[in-house]
Amino acid sequence: VFFIYYLLGFPQAPSTTSAFGTAIHATLSWVGNQLSRSGKIPTQKQVLDYFELRMQGGWLREDERQRLITRGKDALVVWLDQVGTGLAADNKYEFSFASEGVMLGGARLSGRLDRIIFDHRNRRLSVVDIKTGKALRRFDSSTKAHKFKQQLMFYKLLVEGSSSFSGYTVDKGYIEFAEPDGGEIVRLEYTYSDKELAEFKKLISAVWQSAQSLKLPDISQYPKSLKGIRQFEQDLTK
Repeated sequence: VFFIYYLLGFPQAPSTTSAFGTAIHATLSWVGNQLSRSGKIPTQKQVLDYFELRMQGGWLREDERQRLITRGKDALVVWLDQVGTGLAADNKYEFSFASEGVMLGGARLSGRLDRIIFDHRNRRLSVVDIKTGKALRRFDSSTKAHKFKQQLMFYKLLVEGSSSFSGYTVDKGYIEFAEPDGGEIVRLEYTYSDKELAEFKKLISAVWQSAQSLKLPDISQYPKSLKGIRQFEQDLTK
């Protein structure tokens, strides 16, 4: 599975969840890029029509498609009101790092970042990763929170190691939930820690070395919990 999907990069059939998330991400990216090009946010109708178009395809039952379209439109109306009006034309939306040549030791890093917010005067940046589904209001002891932290640390390394943003520092990271919770779009802020970043860099190097050598460790002994994940990460970086 690792070889086929991650090394060879074969596409996987979308699930209901991934189809919905992909359509939401594409729509929010389109909104931002339209603002960057024209200086204007698209109208609510244009946004909802674009989302519905992105939900077309043969992988969903029609009743399921209509349910997800309704769910997405309800969320987008709130997102446009609470977040869309605050977007800036100089933000970067759905920015790809594929050609940035980012390296961490011998590891080549790449990815795609949902939104980059600039503070040009102070040469600082904020990174935003967008999620669908139930909002998380604090970085608790869940596996989800652990993965969110790692994503935001990875984006910091990507941005600061890139050629396009040389000289900028990422000082803030956010997880933004596109679907409202209690009528509110939740944005969870992460404060970067030098200690956590140092540990995460070791983990990236260890994962890279394992992938390059195809020495993929047996994980059956680790419980499927945050404790098990942390133990696996510690063992991998010894």
